[in-house]
Amino acid sequence: MIDKFYINKSSSDFLYDVMEQYGGCEKFYKNFFMSFVCPLGIVNVNSKGNEVNSNYYENKKLENVLHDFIVDSLKKHIAFGIETSICYCIGSGENFKFLTKINEQYNFFDKIIALEHPRFIMQYNSKDRNKYLDKYINALNNRD
Repeated sequence: MIDKFYINKSSSDFLYDVMEQYGGCEKFYKNFFMSFVCPLGIVNVNSKGNEVNSNYYENKKLENVLHDFIVDSLKKHIAFGIETSICYCIGSGENFKFLTKINEQYNFFDKIIALEHPRFIMQYNSKDRNKYLDKYINALNNRD
């Protein structure tokens, strides 16, 4: 089967560059757990009839329906024994707002640090890529 969904390789390349600059994937994953606020793949059909990837927060009704699932998913992730003093949120917009709202209610994390989404960086600010790479590395290295 051919994957008909576009994967933004430049976004994943950016994250791999962050990991490499941090000291490599092995070191990164020894220190950090990476997951999604909503670990579901969501698809909508656009005006041209094509299926496109979507985000849970793009539709308030869907966000409300998924709320309990997302909370349960976060609880399960935390039950793995991950450290919860700092959560790095990839996405400083709606994803960060939603996660902050849930965190205010459930106190999952002591602190949430928003980092710009790699797609935002690579699609709209690629000339400042190194500035954002430094921002990620500084945030990861300064966990006080």
